[in-house]
Amino acid sequence: MAHNPITVELIRTLDAIDRHGSFAAAAEHLHKVPSALTYTLQKCERDLEIKLFDRSGHRAEWTEAARHILSEGRRILVAMENLGHSAQRLAQGWTTQYVVALDHLLDFEQIVPLLTRAHEDIPWVPVHVRQGTLSGTWELLLEHEADLVVAPLHSKPDAGNIETRPIGTIRMVLAVARDHPLAAVDRPLTEDDLLPYPVVTNQDTARQITPLTAGLRQRRQQLLVPDMSTKILAQKRGLGIGFLPMHRIQQEVLGGDLILKSLASNDQEREMTLVAGWRQGDSDKTHHWMLEHLELLSIN
Repeated sequence: MAHNPITVELIRTLDAIDRHGSFAAAAEHLHKVPSALTYTLQKCERDLEIKLFDRSGHRAEWTEAARHILSEGRRILVAMENLGHSAQRLAQGWTTQYVVALDHLLDFEQIVPLLTRAHEDIPWVPVHVRQGTLSGTWELLLEHEADLVVAPLHSKPDAGNIETRPIGTIRMVLAVARDHPLAAVDRPLTEDDLLPYPVVTNQDTARQITPLTAGLRQRRQQLLVPDMSTKILAQKRGLGIGFLPMHRIQQEVLGGDLILKSLASNDQEREMTLVAGWRQGDSDKTHHWMLEHLELLSIN
């Protein structure tokens, strides 16, 4: 079909007739004479060989085809309006969307205050959230799949085009289930104590850059799970041991479902510096707004 008879004028005509109840009222709303609306409708009917209105009775009745065009057409009208607004925002220095990548140590609840304020202050910019693990979180930034990263500094790759800002710390603790054999050991644990038990692990999600390992290393047995929530549940059920972020297991610890343990060695990391990271040179208004509101992240 060289010429598409479904025009914006047709959709607006059908929309006005539906909203105002008659051809005459729709014509007045559109500042046109009724004959102009009739011509628009009849042209579409001729071109598509369909009927938009059944005129066999005393009053013209909508056909199924007309209702279908109106329903789909209204979506087009909304999309066109949004397209115009987004073009204006781009010209003003805003972006069409913004993606925040959270490391697996963090819980979605921690970013809710920032998302809430963004929805209030810059509702025209959709803010999306993605999650990664270890180097994989930073890879989202390097591959332009995210605009801002919130992750531990130690997992940051050696890339010169990333800027960071410290925003808090995360305390990592060794935790076992209440009925795990290690829970009853009343002293700091040694490597020999840990060796018989599987370590619950979140695998690095990096695809291009070198993946990292964290927590208890060089264990003979591992249980790989997809995310931190699953890791917490697996350790709570006694399926293995491992380090967990304290801020995410406070209720389990208070309720006695998880028991905190210490190590005899001092070579394990206890606190991690958490940073926000972004690509050097990013200077759009959305990015500046995000950096100005980083304090809304509920970190410590």
